[in-house]
Amino acid sequence: MEPMKHLPIGLLEQYSMKEISIRDHQRVERHVMRCPQCLDRLHAEIGWVLGVRSMDKTWRKLIKPSRKSRAKNE
Repeated sequence: MEPMKHLPIGLLEQYSMKEISIRDHQRVERHVMRCPQCLDRLHAEIGWVLGVRSMDKTWRKLIKPSRKSRAKNE
């Protein structure tokens, strides 16, 4: 039995950011069903992307207060 090749990290990054073709999306999903190491790497990438998006939303709120906040201050 030939050892399984792992998916490139760039492909997992694209998948986690939803910047991937349908064909590659299916390839990733099929592969991680059989490869626990790539599944762990994918979970890490998804966690990283979610963390960055969360920080971005928080940062935007701090930099650009809502209209309600600005109305109170005026």
